Amino acid sequence: MNDQIHLTDTEIKNKLLVIVDQLINAQPELHNSDTMLIDDKLNVLISESSQALVFITTIEDEFDVELDDDDIDLEFFTDVNVMTARIKRNLQDQ
Repeated sequence: MNDQIHLTDTEIKNKLLVIVDQLINAQPELHNSDTMLIDDKLNVLISESSQALVFITTIEDEFDVELDDDDIDLEFFTDVNVMTARIKRNLQDQ
């Protein structure tokens, strides 16, 4: 059983923000990444399909879930609250 099933929305959201920051900071060409808003960071991550795939696999690894294709749409990639809700639902369905 996944130990993360009891994570709160805030804990999930905080983990997501850490993942986003790690992936953004791994891109040296983004000199102003620490001043970017979360929406801007998400736009950068989804701007290339390979980055979006890394983002999804990192989320799945971090939360020990497998997101359904239906979970991963444009709304998922652009709204941290949507991400949080869908991850939480997947954690509870395990």
